[in-house]
Amino acid sequence: MSLNLQAKLLRVLTDGLILRVGATTPRAVDVRIIVATHRNLRERVAAGQFREDLYYRLAVVPLDVPPLRERRGDIPVLVDYLLKETSRELKVPLREIEPEAIAKLRDYEFPGNVRELRNLVERANILAPGPRIGADDFFLHPAEQKPTAAAGELPAGLELPKYLEQIERGLITKALREAGGVQAEAARRLGISRSDIAYKIKKYGLSGS
Repeated sequence: MSLNLQAKLLRVLTDGLILRVGATTPRAVDVRIIVATHRNLRERVAAGQFREDLYYRLAVVPLDVPPLRERRGDIPVLVDYLLKETSRELKVPLREIEPEAIAKLRDYEFPGNVRELRNLVERANILAPGPRIGADDFFLHPAEQKPTAAAGELPAGLELPKYLEQIERGLITKALREAGGVQAEAARRLGISRSDIAYKIKKYGLSGS
């Protein structure tokens, strides 16, 4: 947020007034502001990059959420929740996860925090060839793992055609969901024709308008 925009936000918080685009009379608003950042705002205040008066306006009830690598005990619970959520969204059977897979995730540094964990779980849900997700189904960045961790190995018993079909089915399902079920929009997002997506929807038994 630029310093100019910070000043405008501070004015809203101080006066409780906004001026809508095209309006000439300020309008009173009653709002509560919740903000989130991964930056150290105290350091940015000291560097002149964040207004001190705005900082103290916002920092009424500060909550410090440690990064995922500092609360590894939360990983099994989060994985269980994300597996259920992504299985529902992707319309795929709920898979079980092997203890070795959880151990591998707990050894990972997670530079992308919970968002990265969600992406890993969703990818494993799409790509895992069997009913259970194992350690080999999580492809983690080697630099963020312990040296003993095996990274980038292909899953045992991989059958490439089925593997690629799982990827395609998952991507089409996600595109349809994001497009509200509209095939034309989903096709545009995937870069394929309407006839192609109609054929693939029929092939995989998916639904789309």
